[in-house]
Amino acid sequence: MLDDKSRDKAQKQTAKFTEQYRHAKGMGYNVTTMGLPTYETQEDFDQYRPQDAGSNFEHENEFIAEIVRGLLANNVPARPVTVRYAEYVHWLNGRDNSSSNRASYCGHLVAEEECEK
Repeated sequence: MLDDKSRDKAQKQTAKFTEQYRHAKGMGYNVTTMGLPTYETQEDFDQYRPQDAGSNFEHENEFIAEIVRGLLANNVPARPVTVRYAEYVHWLNGRDNSSSNRASYCGHLVAEEECEK
C-alpha cells in the first residue's frame, strides 16, 4: 500500500499524464493507449531505470497501478506493461537507454499486445 507522499506523487503524475494525453488528442495525434512500465524482478527494474536502481520495484509497480487507476478515472486509456530488460535491450538495438526510448518501448509493448488480440 502506498504512503501519503507516494499517493500524492501519483496524483500529480496522473494529472500530468492526463494533460499530456488531452493536449496530444487536441493536436490531432492518434494516441490510443498509454503503457506504463511494471517489472517482474528487481533486476529488470534496476537495469531499465538505472537512475532509480535500488528502489523497490514492487513499490514502483504499486505506484504505477495507482496512476493507471487515476488515468482510467479521467477517461485516459492506460494500462501497465511488463518490462523485461533482456527484451528491451534487444529492442533498443544499440540505442541509448533514454527516457524517450523507454517511453517508446512501452508504446511498442502496447502495440504488440494489441496485435496479439
